[in-house]
Amino acid sequence: MVTQEKKPIIKKWWFWVICAVAALGVIGVIVSGGKTDTPTTNTNSNPPSQSSTADTASTPEEPEKIEYTEITAGDLLNAYEENEVAADGKYKEKHLKITGIVKNIGKDILDNAYITVQGEDSGAYDIKSVQCFFDNDNLDALSSLKAGDTVIITGLCDGTIAGINIRLDNCTLE
Repeated sequence: MVTQEKKPIIKKWWFWVICAVAALGVIGVIVSGGKTDTPTTNTNSNPPSQSSTADTASTPEEPEKIEYTEITAGDLLNAYEENEVAADGKYKEKHLKITGIVKNIGKDILDNAYITVQGEDSGAYDIKSVQCFFDNDNLDALSSLKAGDTVIITGLCDGTIAGINIRLDNCTLE
């Protein structure tokens, strides 16, 4: 009788498939910054009070006016290339209005819609770009875009993603 020798687990094909899927999941979480929902901002600067709901119903709140820093995608990428610390101090957690050229339109591993934008002088092989994430309300506008289109996007800068892309959240197309 011939006995068949068992292969070690690392030599089995299904082991490597599981490792690849797990690695993709980890990369997706890193790329999306661990954010799966659109964050909400409390526009009320006062702490929660014990007032009745009748008080809040009679005084509607005015929406907060957001001021945007206007910059081109190329200038933003150059600022982060020259000095990431200084660029974070100037742009991170700030609302930006950027103008750039669409490089890519897609969804990340968590099904979040995004477009990548570059400057006008960026080459076809440039890796770095501004990655702009949109909520599902913007899918119609994103579906009409194509690579090479010039766009104006507003969003909240979240700094760099692993030193490669600059991330903008809560984006809208102008």
